[in-house]
Amino acid sequence: MMIREAMVKFPYWVIEGALAGSSMPLDEDTVAMWHRMRIRAVVILVEEWEFAMEGWDFHEYINALRKFNMDYLHVPTRDGYSPPEDVLYNIVTWIDKSIMSGKPVLVHCHAGIGRSPTVIAAYLMYRRGLSADDAIEIVSRYNDELTITNEQYLALVAFEHYLRNIKNGSTNTP
Repeated sequence: MMIREAMVKFPYWVIEGALAGSSMPLDEDTVAMWHRMRIRAVVILVEEWEFAMEGWDFHEYINALRKFNMDYLHVPTRDGYSPPEDVLYNIVTWIDKSIMSGKPVLVHCHAGIGRSPTVIAAYLMYRRGLSADDAIEIVSRYNDELTITNEQYLALVAFEHYLRNIKNGSTNTP
């Protein structure tokens, strides 16, 4: 039990009141706390088996989100990796629509140090036009345990080019 409790990192706001990152919740009480923090939408980057590893059924988690009327987007992503550019684009536009409709978003992976900071950095790149390096640096100010893998860093660099291509109209991306 001590190991599980030590793993939980409470949400950290990267954009105060709009975008937060976290490790995965271990029980419904954590989801209730998120709700009290006014979080209304959640991006889930863990694979279902990661919940079972911590002793909480994934479907129970989804039911807890529904109980608190939270929207969610589940994009199972292998630990140490990032979703591909087109999927990252879909995630960040979902985050943006949620925030613009008054629903603060929390992004979580398992430990809260790799996949979720990668997606948060991608959102900052999308919304603020930042480079991968600048976005990572901003996220690291709020998450001092940030551990972006080489694969995740390269995915953010590729996403930077992807966004530039969209801006220049040289891709068929929606």
